[in-house]
Amino acid sequence: MAVVKDNYGPDETAIGKLKHLVIDGLPAATWPVTLAEDAALTDDVVAGTVLGKITASGKYAPYDDTADDGTEDAVCILAQDANVSTGDRYVTAYMMGEFREGALTGIDANGKADLLANKIFVRG
Repeated sequence: MAVVKDNYGPDETAIGKLKHLVIDGLPAATWPVTLAEDAALTDDVVAGTVLGKITASGKYAPYDDTADDGTEDAVCILAQDANVSTGDRYVTAYMMGEFREGALTGIDANGKADLLANKIFVRG
């Protein structure tokens, strides 16, 4: 299956949310990742969604602490909105930085601990 690459980088609609997501101070580092297709996700995966890495494919998907496919470990934060209902998407994710907890989607105590181990600081 081909990966859609037309959504690379934070788009203009996500910029406003990103300003509320990142805390000034620690530089935020980004990296391109492949967000895995999921036909069950009919709405966009929004910027600020905490992501885990699927062990079998190496692709990323929304963090799920109850999963056992690799996504139970939070590893990064999505930097742009993306629709994965019809295919994989090549997107940008934050791999380091300091972020506002209230702006994150899917975060919990275990996810915060996982992110901290990856040099991603979540503040209340």
